[in-house]
Amino acid sequence: NQIFQVIGQVAKVQRFLLWENTALRILQFYDLMQRKNPDDIYKSHMQRQFLLDLEAERFGLKHNPFLLLQHSRQSSLKNYQRKKCCFYFQLPEAENEYCGSCPLANKHP
Repeated sequence: NQIFQVIGQVAKVQRFLLWENTALRILQFYDLMQRKNPDDIYKSHMQRQFLLDLEAERFGLKHNPFLLLQHSRQSSLKNYQRKKCCFYFQLPEAENEYCGSCPLANKHP
C-alpha cells in the first residue's frame, strides 16, 4: 500500500486507479489460469477468494477493488467494468480506442 501511495504522489495518479489497474490484471490472470489449468481451479479460486475477502482498509481505500471488479463482472458476465478510466485511449498505440473495461466506452461509442 505504501508503494502505491508514493507512486500516486509522484505520478499524480489516484491510489484507487492504481489498485483498480492492479486488481484487474490479477483477476484476468486468474481467469486465464483457470482456463489453462482446469485441474487447479480450486487453488486459484481460493486465492481469488482471499483477495475478494480482504477489508478495503488493507488497500487504504473505501472499497476493495477486487470485490468491485468481481461484482461488475457478475453484472455484465463479459468483462470486468472499471469504476475509473485508466486513460489507455490516450496512448499512441491505442489509436483513440477505449479498453474493454472502460466506463467511458458506453458514454462515447
